[in-house]
Amino acid sequence: RWSLLKFGIKTVNNYFVSLGPFLVFIYGGYLVMNGQLGLGSMVAFLSAQEKLFDPWKELIDFYQVYQDASVRYKRTMQYFDVTPEFLLEAPPVEKLAGKGAIEVKNLSFTTPEGHVLLNNINLKLAAGEHMALVGFSGSGKSTLIQCMAKMYQHSEGAILIDDVDIADISKNTIVNRIGYISQRPFIFTGTVAENLLYADRAAKEAIDGVENYKEPDLDRMILALQQAGFFVDVMRFGLDSIVESGDDHSFIESGKEQIEAKVINIRPKFRERFGKQLARYVEFYNNTEYLYHSSLVENLIFGVPAHRDFALKNIASNEKFCAFLQENGLTKLLENLGAEITRATLDLLAGLDNPELILEHSPIPTDQFEVAEKSLLRLQEDTTKEKDSIFFTSLALQFTPAIHTMVSLPLELKNRILEARRLLRQWVAEHCPEAFNFYSRETYIHGQSLLNNIFFGRAKLGMPHAQEKINQAIIQLLIEEDVLEKVAHIGMHFEVGSAGDRLSGGQRQKLAISRVLLKNPSIVIMDEATSALDNASQTRIQRLIDTRWKKKRTVVAVIHRMDDIESFDRIGVMKAGKLVEIGTYTDLIEKKGIFHELIFGKK
Repeated sequence: RWSLLKFGIKTVNNYFVSLGPFLVFIYGGYLVMNGQLGLGSMVAFLSAQEKLFDPWKELIDFYQVYQDASVRYKRTMQYFDVTPEFLLEAPPVEKLAGKGAIEVKNLSFTTPEGHVLLNNINLKLAAGEHMALVGFSGSGKSTLIQCMAKMYQHSEGAILIDDVDIADISKNTIVNRIGYISQRPFIFTGTVAENLLYADRAAKEAIDGVENYKEPDLDRMILALQQAGFFVDVMRFGLDSIVESGDDHSFIESGKEQIEAKVINIRPKFRERFGKQLARYVEFYNNTEYLYHSSLVENLIFGVPAHRDFALKNIASNEKFCAFLQENGLTKLLENLGAEITRATLDLLAGLDNPELILEHSPIPTDQFEVAEKSLLRLQEDTTKEKDSIFFTSLALQFTPAIHTMVSLPLELKNRILEARRLLRQWVAEHCPEAFNFYSRETYIHGQSLLNNIFFGRAKLGMPHAQEKINQAIIQLLIEEDVLEKVAHIGMHFEVGSAGDRLSGGQRQKLAISRVLLKNPSIVIMDEATSALDNASQTRIQRLIDTRWKKKRTVVAVIHRMDDIESFDRIGVMKAGKLVEIGTYTDLIEKKGIFHELIFGKK
């Protein structure tokens, strides 16, 4: 009916718009033929009459768009206008007494399709008790704890928190009292700090309001990160950051010079105390040696660009710099190396379904693959152009021997680079004094990370356990120079990417655990929350549960590894939606039931 009305109005409107000129031509033509009206007057009248319809057409179009939007809006609102499954807010918000006792009575959960996921569950936990839930896959462990966290609405029975049915507790209070850590925690697009504060902000704003929220101090945030084992990762994010003027965070801008001064102070101490110990993990900058973990152009300059005309990505097309390369016999050598890199890359890529694996070891950017093919083809046909020479030279200048392993660095080119490095400073002083900032032990290297500045070098790639050893040394020096918190603050402003895609699975879980630690709830529910962690990290979290949380927080944890399960006060064993066994580790082992089977297997 709406479509009939819409197109009916449009058809009638178009009919009368077209009918107007028709009538004007008939009647006006009659008057012209009888000499009662001039031809020019009729044309002028016709033009004016056509303009009259334009506002009318716009008005009708507007009316149709308005009605269309109104209908869509009403339909959308009707779709969402349903009674919430849970009570979102209770005026006033409840203040639950107690410290997190949990009781589950005759709990059942049946899906709308009739599938029974939980069947008559009964359990009771005193405040501060720890319970592990184990069982075969699909036994209902996760469904049970999600009902406890009021994420699912159970069908029958009751769940009591401090003797209050959660059906009568608002979502705001649940958010404040319960910390939930899932196997695949959701990480929001933004910074580490924003994700860390999310749960604490939600809990306090639910009780005190948005305007009264006060962010925890930095020491509390660092403590939460340390307890979850994520602090070392955050420090690494900070050390890998480039601190420059104009950064978004005011503390960086105001303390930039202080950070730079501290880093310069740390540099000789690091070399003196850890230089020999970490020499196999770090390639220190040395003016007389070739740096295999730096690009060829960085080796030549032995510094960083200070002017945008000499930026590393565009330096191959800089006329002055190209003149220096020509004067020192480097142009042809670089072009040959660039051509060899292109040829080797294309040969290896031929027939591969996944070129990304090869391109990681080649300086050719993924978006320049087609350009590389055309340049190599013209070289083979001896029809090279100036842009091909620039392309090959650029590839050679970006070549880093330790990364781009598909070709080796020619010995002649290596020796020429070291010789030209010595001549470049004099050439720069004469031709473009502000082009580069050369490496010096006494000055901060702008454009490079904090870590590179502390090293006065770069960490070698592919060295096992290097990061752990380097972190231990660096953190010790940062504490001595009283700059640890500043670096941690920088690390907390690391962008985690879209839904945390720049973090590993283990880092996401550590961040989720830190988030709950900062929130400090009385009840913690964990759904295989350490499944992505290595053994050392998992042991650290279990130690945290056994020591700092014992008798202080009620913990219900779905466990996937049985290594540390003995420390839980109680263990619940689930099978086919039922809680078939419950007791201490010793009791269940002696019973030799399903739990014994899970631990030792069937005999």
